[in-house]
Amino acid sequence: MTLIILLTTLLTLTPTILTEKSKCKVCRELTNHFKEHFEKTKGQNFGGGNTAWEEKSLGTYETSETRLVEILEKAAKKCDYKCGSLLEDQEEYLEEWFFKRQHNTDLFEELCVDHLKRCCLKNRWGPDCAECPGGTETPCSGQGTCRGEGEREKKEGKQAGTCQCNNGYNGTLCMAVKTNSSESK
Repeated sequence: MTLIILLTTLLTLTPTILTEKSKCKVCRELTNHFKEHFEKTKGQNFGGGNTAWEEKSLGTYETSETRLVEILEKAAKKCDYKCGSLLEDQEEYLEEWFFKRQHNTDLFEELCVDHLKRCCLKNRWGPDCAECPGGTETPCSGQGTCRGEGEREKKEGKQAGTCQCNNGYNGTLCMAVKTNSSESK
């Protein structure tokens, strides 16, 4: 019986162990869930039937605590354990952003890049958010992708900050066109 419980536990944990998410990915997931429900509730009202009285007495739904609670609850339902833990840890920060800065700043950039320092902006990588090879406008000469792009955590053996060239290209900046050895004969 103990062996069955142990095997069942291992089988349920194996996918989690094999697909370990980076801190950035967890933060991005949280902000995506939050923003999804933020967008879905845009333009709605309290739903009591007397919108004029509700807005006069309760304030606007757009910046109401009722809307925030709905967003947080729906985002929490979509989160896995790590995302849910981050949501719980950052609830006050999310409240502050919602009430004071929702019209001025991007939630992902403010929370994940600037506040928690878990992620980098697009086409940047590493602890100091260095530019990807070729720059932030056209990394890897537009012929590849930057390994580790957006991540601050450096994974061993992942060659972060280098170009992964598209088929047909190679070189440090993916500028060299691969030649087929049969064509050169």
